[in-house]
Amino acid sequence: MSRAFVRNSDDEPQSLPERPVSPHPNFVTPRGLAAIEARVRELEAQRQAAREADDALLRARLERDLRYWSARRASARVVGPAVCGRR
Repeated sequence: MSRAFVRNSDDEPQSLPERPVSPHPNFVTPRGLAAIEARVRELEAQRQAAREADDALLRARLERDLRYWSARRASARVVGPAVCGRR
């Protein structure tokens, strides 16, 4: 069999590209901030489950996503709803 068709290792996490995060403030409503915080909690729980299952590939993806959402939460600035049409 040719080496071209043999996998090197499925057990090692591949280098995943980071998700880009804007350097600008993340303006969110209170509901938006709650959604971000819920996503962070969900990813943390999934990461723990991946640790317990010893799933390195899944854990690498979850940690990357957790870094992204944690950065979005850190740059969040809560704003109220915009008032349209007022002068």
